[in-house]
Amino acid sequence: MANQINALIQLLDDPDEQIFSTIRNEIVKLKTAALPQLYATMYDTADALINDRIKHIIDEIELEPQINALHIWKMQEAPNLFEGILIINQLIDAPHFDVAPIQKAFDSIQKTIWVEFNNYLTPLEKIRIISQTLFNIQKIR
Repeated sequence: MANQINALIQLLDDPDEQIFSTIRNEIVKLKTAALPQLYATMYDTADALINDRIKHIIDEIELEPQINALHIWKMQEAPNLFEGILIINQLIDAPHFDVAPIQKAFDSIQKTIWVEFNNYLTPLEKIRIISQTLFNIQKIR
């Protein structure tokens, strides 16, 4: 497989867009298996065209899981906005961003507020509980 990847990478300098598109699709099909050779070639070559094309291919491979997750999230009947925000953050900020600590903190805040709520509270009292939890207990500023 390494020979196949190297052969495809060597063809990335082809000026014909249709040929490049076919080569790009073949590399993207290989997914993360192609990443080590792509990174190595990107750092070893001085050709700006090849570097630019490799960067785009790497981005496409690395961001594919987040793009798929966003499509799945969008297709849900009642998508959770918080999950959507985390997926978009991964797309924009860092593909390898660990959402577990943020999810844990969010769940903790949600549980703290839920424990304090009851059916007899007025809207003003509910807002006071939310504010108390966010600003005094969680120290969010």
